Amino acid sequence: MAILTGALSFTGSLQGLSAYKMRGTNKIILRRKGGATKERIQKHPSFEIVRRNNEEWKACIKAVAGIRQIMHPVRHLADYNFSATLNGLCKRIQAADKMNAFGFRSVLLSQAGYALQGFQLNKQNNFDNLLQHPLSCTLNRDTATATILLPQLMPNINFFTPNNYRFTGLYLYWALQWIWCIMPPKQLPTGTYA
Repeated sequence: MAILTGALSFTGSLQGLSAYKMRGTNKIILRRKGGATKERIQKHPSFEIVRRNNEEWKACIKAVAGIRQIMHPVRHLADYNFSATLNGLCKRIQAADKMNAFGFRSVLLSQAGYALQGFQLNKQNNFDNLLQHPLSCTLNRDTATATILLPQLMPNINFFTPNNYRFTGLYLYWALQWIWCIMPPKQLPTGTYA
């Protein structure tokens, strides 16, 4: 990877070169075009592992898209793009699937939802720093009810608001989650609900 400096400054393609800006730097990155073609990746036997990795990554991306959709009412409260964090968590959930072969593993939130515990929407003012008392949550699948027990909120003792705001709102949000399951193409079409 080369960095483009000097009087010649462009982004885009020029013969066999590609110049682009990358997040995290204000410099222009220059690279040579190349690599395998799409058709070769899809059909050549030496790319079998790549195809399996792509299928597994597709399952993670679709699971994260579903989680983000469920979180839509509170997504605006986040102070960073948390998709990468969710991708990592879903990849760990997928690695816990021992029933399916590599390339066909599912992201089963119902079996490994504990991996999402502790997920935060904020890096600056995360929930554990605001409310320094564990919440007690119970879920009854038979009656489809959830119970969340909050402690008594005492400012500057167990409840710390950023910037000492006089009024603070606390949103409790419960969402039904679904399972995204990837099965071998001969059994079910890729990306089906299970």
